[in-house]
Amino acid sequence: MPLASHLIASEAGARHLTGLGPEPAAGDVFHGAFAYGLTQAWERERNLRFACQAAAIKCTRFGGRLGAPTLAEVEASLFG
Repeated sequence: MPLASHLIASEAGARHLTGLGPEPAAGDVFHGAFAYGLTQAWERERNLRFACQAAAIKCTRFGGRLGAPTLAEVEASLFG
């Protein structure tokens, strides 16, 4: 599993940090959720909101596919 690499910038300067742990695969989840929204013919704003929420949930979990939220979890977090 690849380690995350980030560029952190602040008033004190910039630092390149590596080895922060595995990447959360949030981009993969975002793209998958966005593609799902396209298949549902959702309006752009709803689709983006859904994909962003799915990716945000994924960032709270470890694991690749096993950490991806379910459709029910994303909908519950968006619509209560």
